Amino acid sequence: MIEPTPIVVAEARDKWDAQDHDMIERQLRRLGEQRAGLFPFWTGGGVQGPQAWVDRNIYSLNWSAEQVLIELDFVSTDRHGETHAEMAVYWSDPLDPMAVVRTRIALSNLSARDRLAASIAKRTPALKLDWQRMLDQAVRWTMEQYRSGDPGLLLRDAEEIAPGSDVLTDPPLLEGDGLSILFGDGGTGKSWIALALAASLQSAESVIGGLTIPNARRVGFIDWEWSARRHRRRLMQLTGPDMPAVAYIRCSRSIFEERDRLRRWARRFGIDYAIVDSVGLACGAEPESAEVANRFVNALFDLVPAGLGIAHVTKAAAERPPDKPFGSTYWHNGARRTWYARRVGEPGAQGMTVGL
Repeated sequence: MIEPTPIVVAEARDKWDAQDHDMIERQLRRLGEQRAGLFPFWTGGGVQGPQAWVDRNIYSLNWSAEQVLIELDFVSTDRHGETHAEMAVYWSDPLDPMAVVRTRIALSNLSARDRLAASIAKRTPALKLDWQRMLDQAVRWTMEQYRSGDPGLLLRDAEEIAPGSDVLTDPPLLEGDGLSILFGDGGTGKSWIALALAASLQSAESVIGGLTIPNARRVGFIDWEWSARRHRRRLMQLTGPDMPAVAYIRCSRSIFEERDRLRRWARRFGIDYAIVDSVGLACGAEPESAEVANRFVNALFDLVPAGLGIAHVTKAAAERPPDKPFGSTYWHNGARRTWYARRVGEPGAQGMTVGL
């Protein structure tokens, strides 16, 4: 096995990503912190193999000497047992900063792979690269990782959790593993609280009185309800002009339908904690359905290991403190923590006081 060296990835990728050095640095920092997510490519003891890693189900291989990157995404197996993927092949070309070939391919189809290699070679005659070898290596490694998946382990060999490392805030409003839910009636300040928590986790300095942040995260705010400019105004009100780097994305379809766009967004910004505003709209269907709830949770955990969902209550429940968020009981039973929010401050008072 070759010990993976993420710096090599940066040296190759900045040839075609020169416009986004910040994104590369963020990605490399995240890769360095999550080395368990890197999978070395075995080359029989040689040193000419590519660097290879999996990130949010995108399989990437980088050949530093050749300045070539191959990514395989949307890997799936059909009902006939054929595995397909979208393959993107990038190379360094000073005359073409968008040098890339993107195609859908059946991974076990040797003829299709040979045709693709010939097509790329025809486009890059001056490079004189062995495209067939690189495509074969990319497909073999991707198939091995895709089919093996999580190999499992003995529980006694699992990583030990350090005391307090799974709690992101003190008091423990949020956990670093799984889903937390903040629910309540409209106008109770749920979005304000969520944005304040996002800013606090991102900056490691709480903007909420009485709260400390022992474990910071890179936070992304996934929004179905409002707009970036309105949340930006609130963020500046909370933190002042020196605003923390909370990532943001606006969605219009269900989180399940948006999952591929969201994966690339989360990958670009290195996000490891997501806030969803709100769960009902993110579902795209009736939240009373256990199937809908399961689809939401699975789609969210394809993006991040943990997150906070903002949920609502029924009109009848708004008249008394409810036990659970609106929808299937799975929302309450499947979450690590659920918090009911109720505004308790006096009308016209400066600031906002919310009871949880």
